[in-house]
Amino acid sequence: MDEVLGYGYEFLEILAVFFPFLYILYILRAVLQGINNTVVPMLSSFAQLMMRLLCATVLTRFIGYEGIFWGEVTAWLFADAVLFAVYRLEMRRISQGT
Repeated sequence: MDEVLGYGYEFLEILAVFFPFLYILYILRAVLQGINNTVVPMLSSFAQLMMRLLCATVLTRFIGYEGIFWGEVTAWLFADAVLFAVYRLEMRRISQGT
């Protein structure tokens, strides 16, 4: 039982540092959905899943079980990058009135 709690604690330590990026992800998704762009937020969710799977299969070979922990964070950062790029394009399009 102590070993399981140790893994959970380690996972939460890593996640806690990166929670602001998760909040940014939620905000960007909501903004894009609010301006009627529903496809990109949906695709970003799928991309997050793919990133988690990739990290689970690749990172775990190099750094062990922690690769799964870092897969969650990597998925958030990747989705943030995609959503922010689309957000910038949408804001530029809106400001130009097209």
